[in-house]
Amino acid sequence: MEDQTTDVAVGVGPTGAGAAAGERGEVAVPDLDADGILSSSESAADDLEQAIQTFLAGAGTGVISVSRVVNPLLHVWSMARDVDAAAPVESLLTVLVGRSLTTSDELKETMREVRAVLATAKPLARV
Repeated sequence: MEDQTTDVAVGVGPTGAGAAAGERGEVAVPDLDADGILSSSESAADDLEQAIQTFLAGAGTGVISVSRVVNPLLHVWSMARDVDAAAPVESLLTVLVGRSLTTSDELKETMREVRAVLATAKPLARV
């Protein structure tokens, strides 16, 4: 990431001695281009996709004990939260609170919903 420098007045407070005298200093300001913010967002989405794949591969098939999938599901939720795609996982977790069993189909459907939310998410606005 490239840094840009910006001149700022040096002094104490808004009417500091340095500011009144017109002294200038340099402050490094990060360049917030596509290699900065946007790539970190894309990386988080890639990490989420990897977490989903790992979760589904380890969940098993058929009828599954909720206790077996809660911790891995919470991991997926934490990553989905970072990219504003956690709502489907939150809904499933809420439903699973009162149950002891779930199905692989239910888990797969929830992960499809997470992917759909992720696909429709708006990219970060450039400033």
